[in-house]
Amino acid sequence: MQFADWKGIAELVGIVAIVASLLFVGLQLKQSHEIALATQYQSRAEAAVNLHLASIEADSNRLTAIQYFRFVRRSLRLPFFLRSIIQVARCQK
Repeated sequence: MQFADWKGIAELVGIVAIVASLLFVGLQLKQSHEIALATQYQSRAEAAVNLHLASIEADSNRLTAIQYFRFVRRSLRLPFFLRSIIQVARCQK
């Protein structure tokens, strides 16, 4: 084989390697995104469970439960999610 043939093969191998590495990086980004979403969903579920437990443990003391809701809302920075729970708690007074 001549040098030009080896050069063409080397370029083809290089292109295939670049495409493979880009696919690998894309899959890693997708996986990272899915893990971040799962962590966020888990945090929200945990916050909801804690809110329900706080309302149960409050022994009908709604003010304490609402104060706890506000604390959790500020600490987790989930205003829409927790705002809806707080509104439901206020409507049940």
